[in-house]
Amino acid sequence: MPPEESRKMSANQATPVSAQSPSAGLSLAVLQVFAVLFGAVVGSHMLISPHQYTLPVYDPIAPNLSLWGVVFLLAAGSMAAAVVIIRARPLLLLAHLFSAATLLLLAYLVAAAGNWLGPTVYTILGAALIAAPLAQRLPTSRTLRGGDSFRIVITAVALGIGLNLVLAPDKGAWSDPSYLSFARWLGAAFLVAGAALAAEVLLKPSRRAPIWLAHLTAAAPFLAYLVVGPGALRAWPGMTLYGLLALLLAALPWLEERAHLIALDSLRARLTLAFSAGAVVPLLLVVPIALGMQEEAAVARSLAQHRALAEDAAQEVADFVSYHSAAVIALGNQPGLLEAPLAAQRQALRAVQAAYPAALTVNIVDLAGNQRARSDDFPLTWVGDSPNFQRASRTRRVDLFLARRPETGRSILAIVAPVLDQSGEAKGFVAASVETTRFSNVLARIPTMGAAAAYLVDEQGRLIAATDPSASAFADLSGEPAVGALLRGEEAGSFRSGQGPDDRLVGYARVAGLSWGVVVEEPVAVVVAESRRQRDAAFPGTLAVGALAAALGVALSHGMVQPLREVIRTVGRIAAGSFDPDPSGPSPSISELRQLTSSVDQMRTRLRHATAESERLLAETQRHAAELDIVNRELHAFNYSVAHDLKTPLRAMKGFSQAVLELYGDKLDEQGRKYLTSVHRGSKRMEDYLDALLELGRIARAEMKRQRVDLSRMASETAGGLQSLDPKRSVEFIIAPDVVVFGDRDLLRLALENLLGNAWKFTSKHAAARIEFGVADLDGQRAYFVRDDGAGFDMEFAHKLLVAFERLHDESEFPGLGAGMAMVQRIIARHGGRVWAEAKVERGATFYFTLG
Repeated sequence: MPPEESRKMSANQATPVSAQSPSAGLSLAVLQVFAVLFGAVVGSHMLISPHQYTLPVYDPIAPNLSLWGVVFLLAAGSMAAAVVIIRARPLLLLAHLFSAATLLLLAYLVAAAGNWLGPTVYTILGAALIAAPLAQRLPTSRTLRGGDSFRIVITAVALGIGLNLVLAPDKGAWSDPSYLSFARWLGAAFLVAGAALAAEVLLKPSRRAPIWLAHLTAAAPFLAYLVVGPGALRAWPGMTLYGLLALLLAALPWLEERAHLIALDSLRARLTLAFSAGAVVPLLLVVPIALGMQEEAAVARSLAQHRALAEDAAQEVADFVSYHSAAVIALGNQPGLLEAPLAAQRQALRAVQAAYPAALTVNIVDLAGNQRARSDDFPLTWVGDSPNFQRASRTRRVDLFLARRPETGRSILAIVAPVLDQSGEAKGFVAASVETTRFSNVLARIPTMGAAAAYLVDEQGRLIAATDPSASAFADLSGEPAVGALLRGEEAGSFRSGQGPDDRLVGYARVAGLSWGVVVEEPVAVVVAESRRQRDAAFPGTLAVGALAAALGVALSHGMVQPLREVIRTVGRIAAGSFDPDPSGPSPSISELRQLTSSVDQMRTRLRHATAESERLLAETQRHAAELDIVNRELHAFNYSVAHDLKTPLRAMKGFSQAVLELYGDKLDEQGRKYLTSVHRGSKRMEDYLDALLELGRIARAEMKRQRVDLSRMASETAGGLQSLDPKRSVEFIIAPDVVVFGDRDLLRLALENLLGNAWKFTSKHAAARIEFGVADLDGQRAYFVRDDGAGFDMEFAHKLLVAFERLHDESEFPGLGAGMAMVQRIIARHGGRVWAEAKVERGATFYFTLG
């Protein structure tokens, strides 16, 4: 076939260098994209909206949520940098280990909260991130399609979720009965999805319809679980996890046909990463800090406000008690109150009650505990056994008592003051009962002033009044931090208490003149509701900015990638042997790309001329080679013919001379016998030369049969044969074990026999000899050698070593024809190797050879 036709045919059949298998690189790339997107989304959400992590399953990570967000972002960033920018295998392995460690640690902490489902998924994905880059080096990975590794991982995930939901639906993050009622059905759907993916991996269908059906079937349970599980509870890690898995599963068949869209080492990927990171990273630095400062400012304002409200309420309570206490004291100080007629006493009591509507009743009690008069119409009673009366009798001073009103169950405040005579001695007591609901009215104004709730406690930490109408009177609140501070004697203060949903802002203040205290509190979520609404709005905004930046990167990269693809296609056509110019397209707008396109066009033109010249030279070389082959064949035929033709008269000469010597030797004189012996010896030597020539020709023409050859065993057998020729010689053979090569067994045996035979021959003059066969690494090339400590030779004459019938030693000293090394050289050359030697006179020689 003419060279031009051959070139055109190869150009039509060849694939451009830019073309790749549709799924090349997808196996690992899909998993890496998942790791980057999952880490970026979850990490961003943890930094921007940490308040949404209120589910019990997140309790182990809630105290360090900001740190977790940074870790997820670092994992995503390191993976993106390793697969898109740096592309160094050690860094890629470290990035995979970092992302895997993050998922595995998250799985461990979530499992500690009693959840099985999340840890199962995170553990499978973490193990896959560790195994994926290592598995690519395994031979079996070559039999997989581009996305099969990802399919295998998602198969394991689907089967793990399905088994969890079927066997232990109550071990998930949600225990709502309505969820548990269909959890097993959803688990069965996951098992079907895993089976569908496994069948696709094993059967490898060639038609697209079964592949799409398997993927859509597998993606459906992930989407369903996203809606009824994490989506219903706004669990962002779960929403991100199942959403990404469903999206990648549904898109994988489409991506396998457009693998260049997910080529992570492409210019498009780098520009997309640069634009999205450049847009999102500043937002992640500014938004959490700005909104966090806004939230802290709101908390600080609220804490100051709550303290002020508590102090104001405490002052009102103090004023209320002081106001009523003053009235009771004034009543007790009226001269002759106990000696006045009953009607006058009742009139005085009713006047006080009328002036102070909060008072339920006012009465007078003598020292014996008998009620002398009441402001109401209830009958008089004896209160001598009352603990409050007994305490007043002991102290005989103004005192306050809290008690439960029997008819309503509510608490009442009793204010007791002694009735003094002219000498200042107590003759009885005046008592007024005030219902503590009056205190509730004071506290009820607090929610309208910026706090959610408030309550009043006594000196023992018992509840007196509260804004919550369901609060139980005299409930023990001494365990509350604010009440404990009041019981310790603190006058006022504020602090943030609790974690998660129980996080509260608390202000407290002591009631002046009493050991009571007012506590004002409000959930933090109420105070920072506006800031958190802004956070919740900022998160999708951040994602949208990142997506728009990525789209901008893709759009801008198109203007650079498209001309580069044209260049790649052109180079591919050139590599395939086609130098015809492509149809002219629009000139690139970037000057560097225009220069590149121009350089490629110039290269194509020069290559066209160079290829034409090369083809002309090749044709001429092939013609000369054909002529040389004909000459060689004729020369081989001539050598063979001459050798065979010469052997016949030589055999006759050798035979007849031998016969004359044997039959007529006694009739010849000494000189005649000497001449005839020389003729016989010369004919024998000539016959040996002809045999050597025929052997050299045979070696050059012999068909090569390459197979596995154990040179160590072959050398041992040859050494044994040599030793048997002269058992009395003291020769140490050192043969390297397990030297195995691929080549022609018969030719390599002949070469090794010649090399070891020469070593045996040239050490024959030494009483003790050493012959070694081994392997050496010379400048990164594997070489085999035979070394002896025999006669050696002068390296000045090394150029004669491989020439047929050239000798470096006299025949009388070491017999031979000088053809052995020529045979070795031809055998090694036919194996694509070379032969050389190093030697010193009387210090031995080393013969090296390589095999292609």
